[in-house]
Amino acid sequence: NLLWAGILIGLVVAIKPNFVIWPLFLLLAGQRKIALTSVEVAIEVDVEAGAAEVRATARTADRTGVEMEAMVAASVAALTLYDLCKAVQRDVTITDVRLLRKSGGRSGDYRAP
Repeated sequence: NLLWAGILIGLVVAIKPNFVIWPLFLLLAGQRKIALTSVEVAIEVDVEAGAAEVRATARTADRTGVEMEAMVAASVAALTLYDLCKAVQRDVTITDVRLLRKSGGRSGDYRAP
């Protein structure tokens, strides 16, 4: 059940943040191990709009997709920005965590519309 997995992982991470999502995710997913060849995280700040855009890219030579690794990297980077900004501005929001592009893996290529 997807909702149950999301709730369980959310609870575990809230109780023990250094558990860092992946051990439980890997357990649920059958313990796949992926050799990443590169990971990049970029943050663009628009001072006038009071916004930041976080993008993460993960690559592997393995025959699998690594979109979850990239999305976790972007999410944790956004949470870090929130944590650093909350003392100055309490209404910081994180929105639109989504997959923009993916190539390879079992499900093939994807590009967000």
